[in-house]
Amino acid sequence: MMKLPLLVSVSLFLLVGCRNEKTEDTVDTGTITVDIIDLDGDGFEANEDCDDLDPAVFPGADEYCDEIDNDCDTEVDEDDALDVSVWYQDSDEDGYGSQFVSYSSCYEPEGYVADNTDCNDSSSATYPGADEYCDGVDTDCDNTVDEDDALDVLTLYADSDLDGYGDQSVSNETCYISGGWVSDSSDCDDSSSSTYPGADEYCDGVDTDCDNIFDEDDALDVSTWYADSDLDGYGDQSVSNETCYISGGWVSDSSDCDDSSSSTYPGADEYCDGVDTDCDNTFDEDDALDVSTWYADSDLDGYGDPLITYDTCYISAGWVANADDCDDTSASDIDNDGLQDCEDDDIDGDSLRNSWDAAPNDSTVVRGPNQGLGGDGALTISTTVTWSDWAELLGGATTGDSSLSVDDSSPFAVGDEVVVVSQQGSDAGEYTTCFITGIAGTTLSIEPVLQGSFSSSSTVRVQRIPHFTDFEITTSGVLLATTWSNSGTGLIFLRATGDVSISGDIDTSASGFTGGAGVYGNSYDPYQGESWGGPGSAGDTTANNGGGGAYPRRGDNADSGGGGGFGTVGSSGTSYSGTSVTSGGTAYGTASLAELHLGSGGGGGSPDTESDGSHTDNYSGDGGPGGGAVLIFSGGTIEVSGLVAADGEDGDDAYSPSHSAGEDGAGGAGSGGLVYLASPYITITGSVSALGGTGGDSSSYNISTPYGGALGGDGGDGRVRLDGSVTGSSTPAAGYTDLWSE
Repeated sequence: MMKLPLLVSVSLFLLVGCRNEKTEDTVDTGTITVDIIDLDGDGFEANEDCDDLDPAVFPGADEYCDEIDNDCDTEVDEDDALDVSVWYQDSDEDGYGSQFVSYSSCYEPEGYVADNTDCNDSSSATYPGADEYCDGVDTDCDNTVDEDDALDVLTLYADSDLDGYGDQSVSNETCYISGGWVSDSSDCDDSSSSTYPGADEYCDGVDTDCDNIFDEDDALDVSTWYADSDLDGYGDQSVSNETCYISGGWVSDSSDCDDSSSSTYPGADEYCDGVDTDCDNTFDEDDALDVSTWYADSDLDGYGDPLITYDTCYISAGWVANADDCDDTSASDIDNDGLQDCEDDDIDGDSLRNSWDAAPNDSTVVRGPNQGLGGDGALTISTTVTWSDWAELLGGATTGDSSLSVDDSSPFAVGDEVVVVSQQGSDAGEYTTCFITGIAGTTLSIEPVLQGSFSSSSTVRVQRIPHFTDFEITTSGVLLATTWSNSGTGLIFLRATGDVSISGDIDTSASGFTGGAGVYGNSYDPYQGESWGGPGSAGDTTANNGGGGAYPRRGDNADSGGGGGFGTVGSSGTSYSGTSVTSGGTAYGTASLAELHLGSGGGGGSPDTESDGSHTDNYSGDGGPGGGAVLIFSGGTIEVSGLVAADGEDGDDAYSPSHSAGEDGAGGAGSGGLVYLASPYITITGSVSALGGTGGDSSSYNISTPYGGALGGDGGDGRVRLDGSVTGSSTPAAGYTDLWSE
């Protein structure tokens, strides 16, 4: 520390000859005696006091910085003066001292200042009140840095929509930018992040780019408009304008190919006029309103195919204006009736419509399809059912007839197929099938026209042929025909498009021609068995065609009736001696079943004319009836695990309850009938039969040999035909087989 100079001023007042009122001293000066006094009354005499005129100055007085030696130590303004100042080092000479380096002195030392507020005495730019800057330094020594009054503070603007542009009306001055504040103040809508200077402009009525204009022509979604001089709604591509909005005479479409014509524009009605009215760079195209429809004429017969058309203004060869061709691949007219086959309901001219015709292109096949049409749906039989859908033909009919007269039309409906069959008479076995096209009273309109003639003197029946899809007879089911003897047909005839399954019975046994009647007592002759030729005669030993013979009544011979014949001849009936006395019925029909017959009956047994044969309880046996007919045609399979039978019935035994009467003959058995099964696949694990019956026996009661050995003749077997792939067999074996065919 620098030693300050001491300025000492001593005033000695030598008052000779004066006395102090307060103190009076005597000083021995040697030769002169001086009295020393305390003039300023500070307690110190003049010889002690360095300034006895100033009561504040005396030895030991408090020192002050007043350039006075207050304590009379010959130094003035010492550092221990009561009012000494503390000075602070100002190294950076900025006028502000450091609080950490100080010096007490009455006077300011060099390099020191009275202020101690410098927060950084090494920087002359840092002191209280210095200019603040955004530099991370507390320049003005207020214990904060980068405050908002810094000279280089930033003015920031609220960016509420965070689009990088601020709202000029909401500002803040600070050194640093925080989120939601930016230095830019040019946002014209701080509530929308898509609105700011330079933003993409759109045609939306909003000043998106903050240029005080909206929907400018540079908007990203600006539309290009095209001049529409003819006001047809379509513009000229060569005259355009880009803007958000447009006035009349401009449109957004640029596809008008002629802006001078209001009838010419894309999509305009095109006409066959040589003008490109619809602006597709073609004219007279196929969509012209006045275009013509042309029809393909591939077979060049001048008639067009209605299914192959071409709409165009003009056409070339191979096309015609009419749609009259029903088959443009062929001009065929098989029956030469002037109608093309494709428009002809009866292509082959056989008078059977194509939908019913088994062979619509072949006039030699005049019948419905073997498997039928399926119109009756599926049928399952699980009880006993008898079919009786038939009627009597009245007045006969001739080939070519288109109608049939019947005694009852109630069994029939339009669309039914029927079989017309002569069962007894000169044309017996003749049969044909046809479809009913109309019913008026008891008149059936048919097609095709009748394919055979039927005598008015014959017994001719018309029977419905049902057309099933699938047909089944369960193990508990039985299907019967109305028997001939009950004024029936003895016939079952059906078709199925699907499968036929027979687990139960189809049985026309004994449904054919009746056996000849035997005799009760002995007053009349027995009858021949019935056959296709008619009922038998009484007492005629010869065959009645297929019917067995019957011996006229005579005594003690037990003459028995002959068996009926059909597929094979019936056996002769014998007398008691075993001699053949009556003829069995003859064979008839064909193995191919080109004729449809029933089995014939056996002849009746002859009575005993003697007195012992007159008893009313004596009975010569009746002949057994023949078998009926079964025809089944299936487009699927036929499976027989049950029974299909058309067997002849056994002849009756001669009978006398008392066993003491005359010697009567037994009845001959009926012949087997007809079975015809046709299907792609036939499986027989059950029984298919058309067997003749066994002749009756007269030995069971005749009184003694030789009268007891007479037997009725056995019936001949019927006829069986199986068409298709056959597994199993029938009895008798099929006399004719063929592959399934239509």
